[in-house]
Amino acid sequence: MALITLSLRPVRRAIAAVPLILALATAPAWAQALPPGVETPLAPSVDPLGTCDFANVTLQAAVEGFWAMPRNAAPARMTGQTQVARYDGMPGASVRGKAKSFRSVKAEYERRVADLSACVVTIQGRPYGLEGMIEAAPADKEATDVEALFRLRDPPEYLSNLRIHAHAYWSMSAWTVVAAGIPSEWLEGHGRDAYRTEQRLRRAGLVWRPLSTAPPAPDPLAAFDVDALIKAGDSLVARARDEADTPVNWGVRALPFFDTACRRGSMLGCGRKGWLMSDGFGGGSPAQAQPYLEKGCAVKDANSCYKLADRMLVGYPSAETRSRAMAMIFQACEDGSGVACGRAADSLTVTTPDTKPDWPRIMKLYERACAKRDSWACLRGGKVYYFGNAGVAKDLNQARNMFALGCTGRGTLMGEACRYAGAMYVAGLGGERVDDLAKLMFKRGCNKNDAASCKSIGLPVP
Repeated sequence: MALITLSLRPVRRAIAAVPLILALATAPAWAQALPPGVETPLAPSVDPLGTCDFANVTLQAAVEGFWAMPRNAAPARMTGQTQVARYDGMPGASVRGKAKSFRSVKAEYERRVADLSACVVTIQGRPYGLEGMIEAAPADKEATDVEALFRLRDPPEYLSNLRIHAHAYWSMSAWTVVAAGIPSEWLEGHGRDAYRTEQRLRRAGLVWRPLSTAPPAPDPLAAFDVDALIKAGDSLVARARDEADTPVNWGVRALPFFDTACRRGSMLGCGRKGWLMSDGFGGGSPAQAQPYLEKGCAVKDANSCYKLADRMLVGYPSAETRSRAMAMIFQACEDGSGVACGRAADSLTVTTPDTKPDWPRIMKLYERACAKRDSWACLRGGKVYYFGNAGVAKDLNQARNMFALGCTGRGTLMGEACRYAGAMYVAGLGGERVDDLAKLMFKRGCNKNDAASCKSIGLPVP
């Protein structure tokens, strides 16, 4: 079987990517023209913020995905806050009332709602006014809460799910809460509360009405032509792959470039926008992404076609639909999608009474996927080479290279790839012993919450 050689050079480049990229003095013209903030990591606010600023920072953090923040931390604190904001998809700040009555929270709640009604937030360098659904103050003594919701005015689709929730309640105790982020019925705490509130206010007949208006602002991408927009977006997506442990969500920051290219008529730009949205970047959803993926696939964008096929396999597809989707996945692999190659390989590992896995073909697909930086394929293929099986001989050199490439991927489960790579480097398995690379691999694994990696280098277990 012909093996694809996987070089360690991409691993070393990925490890050193942050200082190297920031030190470049002669960036191409499109990179020099990046809008303000694109190169700026998200930093949690230290000082308490006013209502509007709190919502602004927290919404931006929601778009970024809250990466590099402890689970119970929050990106900002609000003035008057008396309870720790918890991370649950929509961090919130709570201000305690003095008594168990609406009177004790009325002034605080109305002040926060007034602040938000006049608020202009800035997301990815673009200002947005707000519109809201604001419930009238309770008129009967049996009521125990009153709520208001706010959202961006005229946002692109991938920001349309952002919400700000203001809530005053009084029963066992009295509180005024402001939370911001992306609501979902699958979350706990503020995220679920905001989702249910929107459903309730709609049933009560409330509609969104405009409140604040954003000032005119120049389009930061106006000087980019379509080709430059796609090139810039692709570069940021590559950074998302290569700088998986940094607090900058480069995938999210690529969205405005692809969105602008799409709005200017680029089918490829639409496809790129769709596959980022389908992964939830910026708060987008697979359903919102569908029409953009179709446009991308129409111009043979391999990743768009893969994502469309993946959508077809959700739930319980018919045998005909499944067969068509798998054909699309194999074709997307041939057209250059690494993740499609990994998915194709997985499909061939299934054993039935009539078939056995074609391991030479499977490993060729895993190698192709890993070479294109599909981290899952690197981990799965690396394990096959590490342990061997009835159809594949052990190949520790190939296993080490694949684990090392898998370690560059984002996601806590990729910590396992880092741990395998670190163990092989420190033991000299599959090649020479390289202690420095072993430490880097273990550190990356620890950053991905792999407890064994942390223990290997004496760091606290997460």
